[in-house]
Amino acid sequence: MRSIKNLFFASVFLCVAIQVILICIFVNHKQLSDYGEYITLTQDCIARGNWYPDSANMHDSYIFAPGLINYFILQMKLFGTMSVNLWLNLMLNLGIIYFVYSISNKLFNKNTAYISVIAYSLLYSTWWVVIPAGTEVPFLFLSLLGLWAVVNQKNIGYIFLAGVAFGLANWIRPLVVIFLITALVMMYMNKVKISKYISLAVGFVLVLGLIGAASYKSANRVILQSSTSGVNLAYTSNDKAYGGVASSLLSDTTNLCYIKNSNSYTYAQKDSIWKARSIEWIKDHPVKFAGLYAIKIPGLFAEDTWPDRAVLPGAGFIDKFAHGQISLPEFIGRVLLLVSKSIVFYMICIVFLIGLWTKRKEILSSKGVILIPVILGIAITCIFSVSPRYHYPFLFAMVIWAAYAFECYLRKKGVLK
Repeated sequence: MRSIKNLFFASVFLCVAIQVILICIFVNHKQLSDYGEYITLTQDCIARGNWYPDSANMHDSYIFAPGLINYFILQMKLFGTMSVNLWLNLMLNLGIIYFVYSISNKLFNKNTAYISVIAYSLLYSTWWVVIPAGTEVPFLFLSLLGLWAVVNQKNIGYIFLAGVAFGLANWIRPLVVIFLITALVMMYMNKVKISKYISLAVGFVLVLGLIGAASYKSANRVILQSSTSGVNLAYTSNDKAYGGVASSLLSDTTNLCYIKNSNSYTYAQKDSIWKARSIEWIKDHPVKFAGLYAIKIPGLFAEDTWPDRAVLPGAGFIDKFAHGQISLPEFIGRVLLLVSKSIVFYMICIVFLIGLWTKRKEILSSKGVILIPVILGIAITCIFSVSPRYHYPFLFAMVIWAAYAFECYLRKKGVLK
């Protein structure tokens, strides 16, 4: 017991030390890919003196994580720089690690909680996730805050806090639905009073109401969340679809992703066009669309190095290879590098799968409720185009279940009591 507790503290210390070093190295480094676009949107809104989105964003390709952009605008207003975001990510990441510990301790036991934190702290993505100016850390922090509040549910105030947290998380990413459903199942299994369901709904709706009112003031329309579902569906619902984020198809005039004179349409109109075209394609090619799941699920868990591409080159290399823009030797070299940095992640995935089989009788118990974010996360995410970074919101649950399976194995062998 003492040795596992020491490993627990050592792993957290190592994780924090590595993150501090990375922050010091990359604090002023230019952010690439979507992360750079988030910062550009933030700077544009600051220059116009508005919150996001405003009237100037109505003809953008889509509304991009409004909760995150406004979080960045607030940082700029308070500190005058985005550099502080990396340090805030560090604080939120520590909060995530605490929630992983607390939730696994509550649902399982203290040894499982220790092992969960040890495994989570050794992940490459956990080290690097503080660097990107992305949705991942604030979204997961808020979602786990809501789940943690429901798991503890000491009083009705905790449930109200959960509703508020889920509402704010939805402002960043609509995927919060997987956490909201998990929370409702937990509440049902614990036979909570109807007042707690009401409290959760009040907290959630209150946040949505405030967000809607604020967006109507700045953009003259109610905008509660991102509008990227249309384009992400189009990426994977066309003749050249391979399951990934095929952003290069937006400029391919022969593809349904391409919208002629797109600047003349609002973001909502473009979203509707992409969805309508995608649905028609899916109706005509249901087998091909369903078959893409066989590619998407492995692709979702292909590697765990995605956060470093916020500052290191290599973003979009799969899309480039799929469309013949990089050579096979270059592609293989890149893949081998990613695999070498994802060893801990692969080990966790293997133990997780073993745990699903060895502890299969407990999947429908109160312990198995932690698997809901994984099941729903995979099912919902794979409707759209996928990227390895999309597994991050539910990776914590895989870590907890894998830790539980490993803890049971160690107890069986007499290593733990």
